[in-house]
Amino acid sequence: MNSLHTSSSIGALVLALVAAPTLAATKVSTDTTAPLVTSSAGDVTVTEDGTITLAGGSAVTVDSSNAVDVEGGLVLDDADGATGITVNAGTTSTIAVGEDGSIAVTEDYVPETTGSDSASASNRYGIHVLSGAATSGSILNAGTITVEGQDSGGIVVDSDYVGDITNTGTISVIGDNSVGISTKAVDGDVTVEGTVYATGAGATALSVGGDVTGTVTIQGTVANRASYTDDDSNTVVLSRAALRSGAATVDITGNVAGGIYVAAPPVDNDSTNDDEDNDGVDDDEEGTGAVVSYGNGPAIQVGGTSDITVGGVSSNSGTYSIAIDEPSVPTRTTARPTPTAW
Repeated sequence: MNSLHTSSSIGALVLALVAAPTLAATKVSTDTTAPLVTSSAGDVTVTEDGTITLAGGSAVTVDSSNAVDVEGGLVLDDADGATGITVNAGTTSTIAVGEDGSIAVTEDYVPETTGSDSASASNRYGIHVLSGAATSGSILNAGTITVEGQDSGGIVVDSDYVGDITNTGTISVIGDNSVGISTKAVDGDVTVEGTVYATGAGATALSVGGDVTGTVTIQGTVANRASYTDDDSNTVVLSRAALRSGAATVDITGNVAGGIYVAAPPVDNDSTNDDEDNDGVDDDEEGTGAVVSYGNGPAIQVGGTSDITVGGVSSNSGTYSIAIDEPSVPTRTTARPTPTAW
């Protein structure tokens, strides 16, 4: 009898495993107004011909362990809380915005007077990982993320994260107290290439609010800007009050095991070697790190209410906890002309 019961149990288990459905992937290759949820859509790809346009809500919600690849567009309108990609805490997912992909969370808004709020709607995001259990995978923006809204952000990770967070594209956020990229603890690297702009009173371009086991690298332009262009194509300059309330352009409050690196390509000392720093990227394709601040906010602020430890990072000039490379200047040899006899 015991043997019969055991066989029956195994058979039931096999049947249960066989019966478990595998989610089919979903490909968006046309214009649509239908939001997607990965628990029913599976892996989501928005092709270069596809666009998801919504008045509000989230264009793609990751509530299961699936991938999202945006090669086309996600377009969100004026509503509070509008988000391109929402990732539930505790999931495992690969999130990527390709070189031609874009997330636009914008609004129709023109400030009435100088000193008015820089945006009307609030709590809007390009990519938002919700708070809760640790989330894992990777996040890459190689395209364009544009967000307009108070207390909003381009890439905001509100849970601890296991994996790399990388920007090689463009992120632009307009709104008071907003962020270009914001994280909690990251078990991986935080790499910022391309450009990240934050504009508004109290805005921060890059905020790392927890411990990082890898390296925080800036090899592009990270800036808190003092002006923006409104929907009437007018240049709006932030008020003096807004500039006085400026936050740090880069704010790092936790331990960083792999150091903090504002990087530049190495000096070209060997014309036959395309990758003299051995980082896997041709040196002529590397960017130069720049951190720009206007008003009274510091460019880079490291530390918080508790003591932190910052490890070493290998730079063009040696190994340091915080390394800021000098922009490389090619060595130039100019031949002196041969004198002419008269």
